[in-house]
Amino acid sequence: MAVEQHITRTPTKPSRPRAPTGFRPVPPAATVAASTPHGGACLPCPVQALGTELGRVIDAYHAADEAAVAAYKAQQWADHSRARDRHRLLTNRMENLEDTATYTPAASLEGALVQVMLAAMVADQFTAFALTEDQAEEQGKRLSRLLYSIRGAIEAITGSHGAEALSEFYMRAEFNPFLALAEAGA
Repeated sequence: MAVEQHITRTPTKPSRPRAPTGFRPVPPAATVAASTPHGGACLPCPVQALGTELGRVIDAYHAADEAAVAAYKAQQWADHSRARDRHRLLTNRMENLEDTATYTPAASLEGALVQVMLAAMVADQFTAFALTEDQAEEQGKRLSRLLYSIRGAIEAITGSHGAEALSEFYMRAEFNPFLALAEAGA
């Protein structure tokens, strides 16, 4: 058994690649930059805050992974087991934060940037893994939520609503999943 295969993964989910170089948590202040049109008031961006927490969890995830590998190589089985359990817990937390970020509209460019990175991860899953039909449908819904949120944040911040013809063809308002969530009071 190769050292890299020491951590068991959930069989229904693809293994998680290491975060891309440069993916760091957004600045700790979870407030919208002064460039946002809120009458000068800085309002918190929940996606930016999720990105900050996700960055901390990713750092801990990598540390747990490295500890598990080191303990495995040293044949310290109790330490290996603890590190592997911590790794699983952090994997679950990352997935929870990622999922929450797909249901939360961004209110800042930093929040939208977090969602761009998550959208790239979701898009990679379509080509990197053999997804079942149900998994592909769920990932498609996640990607749609992320893209509508990104678009909404950019439009709100810039005041631009894009080319009407493109909007009506590619991202029709009636398909915006956040409208359904708002109507449901969620």
